[in-house]
Amino acid sequence: MIAECIGCGCTDMCACVSEDGPCYWLRVDYSRGEGVCSCCSERVAEWDAEIGRKSIDDQFIELMDALDGYDSPEAISQRLAELQGPIRELAAACRQTVLFNRAQVEFQSTKTDIELRPMEGGSLFAVWYLLMDRIARSPTKFHMRSSVRILLPLVADFLPEDPNA
Repeated sequence: MIAECIGCGCTDMCACVSEDGPCYWLRVDYSRGEGVCSCCSERVAEWDAEIGRKSIDDQFIELMDALDGYDSPEAISQRLAELQGPIRELAAACRQTVLFNRAQVEFQSTKTDIELRPMEGGSLFAVWYLLMDRIARSPTKFHMRSSVRILLPLVADFLPEDPNA
């Protein structure tokens, strides 16, 4: 199904074009065939209120706040395990994005690499560190947001089933 922006009516096949280039989805639900494009950011609050959930960006900010003050690999891994409910929920939202679906080759390659190589601090810390590194090295806000959407599901994949593990 092709989604249409609730603001301007653009679609996957016919994007808006501004001085910054073509638009991209800020929110999209292909099952409903609707979304909010980057040229209609003023409609995001309306979208979020209608579906009753926070944006990926807002959820990630809350996650970062919940990790504030945890410095060592062990402490970070333990805290991530304690926060697995919100992390899994956020990862599920990330997995629904077009960006995540288009990055499957990178996602699978990175997952395999982490599974095959023992890393200092363990796999969960390694993937969290990778996400933080990608965000820190991002040249633009778009790249930062993309890093979260592509790599946070990988963090969820490496969470232990038992938060006390």
